[in-house]
Amino acid sequence: MDSTNGFLAMSQTSAATALLQTGGRTEKHIRTANPSLNGTGTRVTGFDVATLDLAEATRSIIETSKQRRDRPLYFTSINGEVVARADRDESFAELFRSADQIFVDGQPLVMASRILCRTPIPERVATTNLFPAAARTAERTGTTFYMLGADPDEIEKAVSNVRKAYPRLRIFGHSHGYLGYVSYEVAPAR
Repeated sequence: MDSTNGFLAMSQTSAATALLQTGGRTEKHIRTANPSLNGTGTRVTGFDVATLDLAEATRSIIETSKQRRDRPLYFTSINGEVVARADRDESFAELFRSADQIFVDGQPLVMASRILCRTPIPERVATTNLFPAAARTAERTGTTFYMLGADPDEIEKAVSNVRKAYPRLRIFGHSHGYLGYVSYEVAPAR
């Protein structure tokens, strides 16, 4: 997570081309193994993605977090850059495929899904929109957050910024994303 809310822009043409090259061959209507988590989805570019809009994605994250599990849930998103990199790096692709739920954070993938997929993706679920929506909902429901990612300085800045923006959000801990040397800081929920 970048505390500056920066994001990588990608050529819409290259993302749509990546989907057209692989999505047309692999798309299928799927019902995931855990409908309560994923609902109905579609397969694009080798990834099983949720066909949820922003409100549904927010609700899915908050509701599934209330269910007791033996491990944390892993939500992520794909865009054209992820698709292109996953095509070249199988270990990178597997990292994304191992997610419990994948959203689409790339308008070219949404547009291409409307042409290629029987169940099109309804809209782009951008992390820059999803995080604030989930944080506001979590403030209302008492859902806790654990923040993971970036380098040690950036995660500290991110946690500080999130606490300022969402003062009632209960952040029970955080860690940088360099887990070659695991160091978790867990604090009581606020």
